[in-house]
Amino acid sequence: MKKKFFLKRFAVYFMAFFIPTFLLFVIAMVIFGNSAEERIISREQKVLESTDTNLSLVINNIAMQNDLFTKNPYMGIALKNILKKSDFISYSDTIYLRSMKAMLRSVQEVYSYVSDINIYLTGYDRYYSSENAIQDISGNEYWLEQCRGMPEETETLVKRHEYEEYRNTKNELTVYQRMLLMDGFVIMNIDLQAYENILEQAVGDIGMTLLFVNSQDELIIAYQDTIGVNDEILENIMQKAGESKWVNINNENYLIQNLYDEKCELEIIALVPKTEVNKELSNIFPVYFLVFFINSIIVTLLAYITTKRNFQHLDEFIQIFSNAEKGIYVLAKSSSPAKDEYDIIMKNIVYLFLQKVKLDKQLEIKKEEERIAEITALQAQINPHFLFNTLQTIQLEVNQVEGKNGKIATTIEELSDILKYALGNSNEKVSFAREIQYLKKYVNIQKLRFGDKFILYYEVDEELMDFQVFRLLLQPIVENSILHGVRYREKGYIKVKIHYSHTEPKVVISVIDSGIGMTKEELQMQRQNMKDYNPNHVGLANVNCRLKLYYGEEAQLHIYSKKDMGTVIRFCLPRES
Repeated sequence: MKKKFFLKRFAVYFMAFFIPTFLLFVIAMVIFGNSAEERIISREQKVLESTDTNLSLVINNIAMQNDLFTKNPYMGIALKNILKKSDFISYSDTIYLRSMKAMLRSVQEVYSYVSDINIYLTGYDRYYSSENAIQDISGNEYWLEQCRGMPEETETLVKRHEYEEYRNTKNELTVYQRMLLMDGFVIMNIDLQAYENILEQAVGDIGMTLLFVNSQDELIIAYQDTIGVNDEILENIMQKAGESKWVNINNENYLIQNLYDEKCELEIIALVPKTEVNKELSNIFPVYFLVFFINSIIVTLLAYITTKRNFQHLDEFIQIFSNAEKGIYVLAKSSSPAKDEYDIIMKNIVYLFLQKVKLDKQLEIKKEEERIAEITALQAQINPHFLFNTLQTIQLEVNQVEGKNGKIATTIEELSDILKYALGNSNEKVSFAREIQYLKKYVNIQKLRFGDKFILYYEVDEELMDFQVFRLLLQPIVENSILHGVRYREKGYIKVKIHYSHTEPKVVISVIDSGIGMTKEELQMQRQNMKDYNPNHVGLANVNCRLKLYYGEEAQLHIYSKKDMGTVIRFCLPRES
């Protein structure tokens, strides 16, 4: 049973925790995804700008050479003189030659990936090289055909060149730039391996593919080519480069950006696969799984604690109802105090239920007691009337034998009066004077039994003789003093004292005897017997019960006693009664 409710509550709590957590995770993924995409776009832009800047600086150096020949015509003349097949070179041409060589070498020293720079003039059989100075044209130069076939409108062209060197294939980028005032070209060779090392520093650890496409739509560099770019793919990339930031290649999405370098007439394209974005997003997965794990623990604990607490409440309610069946109506102390509105409401409902059950049970008991009391009262009416009639018959016979003033006749007459007084209307109150009158008759009968073992004194305020009380208020108390107190003494006394209280608006009634008294244990037992209602009890318990019914709890009997010294029974009645 517990397991079933635990699993049900676990499922409810789990969904309550999981759905918001999952939604937050989705929102976080979208936010982090956009942020990661923006970071990658920014990185692509920086790489493109860095690459373009680096390449532009090299091209600018070629332009500087062109500008040098433009502004200094003597250097151009010197170059032509040098390239002519002549055994004599003038001193001034030699100076210009050294100056030219120094400038070209400086470019190589600054840019380590520049392998050499050549200057070729159309129609000349020789060219100038930064590495080997003046060289004869053999016709096998790879750049010669490109220079002769280069369209006139093309000022700069970048081509890729492969060649064998010591049985190893090497790749170079060759930059062709047409000279401004002379019919010729400045040809710069760039070591592709060294240049890719520069690109590696710019790109870093991101899986970015860089494509360099020249003005003839030829792919000259494919750095970190994880795509396997061919002519068809390149054409697709070139078409979508300016249209969308995402392009699908071989069923995989790539984030694409491009930059066109006008000086080099070169387009640089950067592509970053979607996996790089996902790689950044993967950092959030451990956090999510940690949160999910913590949520699962919290849900398990909540489900366990709630189920345990609820079953504890059920056990408490079952115990409470079981006690109620046994007549125990006290709300058991809960092992877990009320922690929410539900607990408070349930405890109040149970409390009200117990109160109702208790009142119903008390009402049932009261009805039963009333029924028994009614039967007892009817029975009591029969027995005393029979006894009273019998005593009158005996009194008549005794009168005939010893006369009306005989001791037996007098005793029977007093007993008959007492019975008649007792059988009177119980709801009709009598005065203290009348109560004392019949008390004296009862004492006279007791003296026949015990002789002169006790003396009874009366100390009553005169104005209280008409004070109204119920019948037989004093007789059971005096009887208790006689039977349990002074009868065991050689000579004792009983004092009935009735007077007004000096401190409160009450009438104080005291019955004091010099009997044998009671021990603490006996006194405690006597007080307890008076508290416990029993329809079969008479004497003090009967008087005490009637006092509380007539006048309230404050009118109950108070007993004080000490062994071998006597007993005092005192009670107070409200003066207004």
